[in-house]
Amino acid sequence: MSSACPRLAKLLASLLRCPAKAKRTGNGRPPPPTQPQASSLSHGSRVMPVCPGDSHRPPKALLHLVCGRRGRQVRSDRDKFVIFLDVKHFSPEDLTVKVQDDFVEIHGKHNERQDDHGYISREFHRRYRLPSNVDQSALSCSLSADGMLTFCGPKIQTGLDATHAERAIPVSREEKPTSAPSS
Repeated sequence: MSSACPRLAKLLASLLRCPAKAKRTGNGRPPPPTQPQASSLSHGSRVMPVCPGDSHRPPKALLHLVCGRRGRQVRSDRDKFVIFLDVKHFSPEDLTVKVQDDFVEIHGKHNERQDDHGYISREFHRRYRLPSNVDQSALSCSLSADGMLTFCGPKIQTGLDATHAERAIPVSREEKPTSAPSS
């Protein structure tokens, strides 16, 4: 676990040393703190808060928050290649999906907008290698109502490879939520 999520390992270690974790009430939760407490991670010379006020969460719940299953998943079976990517903070207009050679590149960027804590802008880049037998002329990409981007391409059953020219893949919006299947 620590090799997959080094920040999570540090966070869990700091939470396990937290005084609020030492005493538990009858329901398994720590007593409410008399003063607000916040967990933090040291990043260079800065100390960044991590889940302020959430020190009562068990480590398993923190693992799901930091490295959640819903975040991203790649599946490749005999018939198709599928990428699930949680992009709940982005609209289809904020997303660009492009295929070039044997790679799919997903880019998301939204300008500064207000949220519950102030103003935020976000940007990400993801790049995945496509299997050589994916039919690049039949690729599709959709965004569900709950923010799950699904990129899918059928696999060619014959020995023929599809062309590998660069092309953009439009992102369509679905009205129903779609969750990535659990592994």
